[in-house]
Amino acid sequence: MKIKTGLIATACLVTCILTGVLGGCANTTSGRVYTLQQAYDNQIIAYKDLLSIAYYKNGGTVYNEELMSEEFVPEPMAPESLSDELNRSIKQTLVDDRNSNNASVSISLKNIADCRYYGTYNGAIAFSTLYSENGSDFILDTVEHTEVTEGITFYYSSFSNFFDTQSYHFTSGIFIFVES
Repeated sequence: MKIKTGLIATACLVTCILTGVLGGCANTTSGRVYTLQQAYDNQIIAYKDLLSIAYYKNGGTVYNEELMSEEFVPEPMAPESLSDELNRSIKQTLVDDRNSNNASVSISLKNIADCRYYGTYNGAIAFSTLYSENGSDFILDTVEHTEVTEGITFYYSSFSNFFDTQSYHFTSGIFIFVES
């Protein structure tokens, strides 16, 4: 009887240890990344969310004065910033998505810049980043351009630009991350 009880106790202890160890290793958040337009079309974010994201991205009502009055108040950014863990999870999702789409060149976390955060809207995280689609190191250029989503203008310069030559292809923009 003592041997049977000892085996059961040992089995329970091993199960607890493995659950703790494996549970701790699987501490990353997974999810899906959408473009602004995809997130809007799939009703993940609303028009008012797009306005708030543009406000934070553009540094105010600039480029959208006709849509936002001087009194426009964006949704508060809560949390105020991304945790390091969530930043890494978003970047890992980009890596996994890129590498699972039969890409000719795999990318890794080192090919993705840290995320810039523009708020969380009904659980959907708005962020921008810059990443190399061919595994190259970053070369930032000072190209300026705008993108329009549902009539709302998003301004990009320096950090978030499209830089495309024969040797390099970088992708940037504002994206929406939704945890699975």
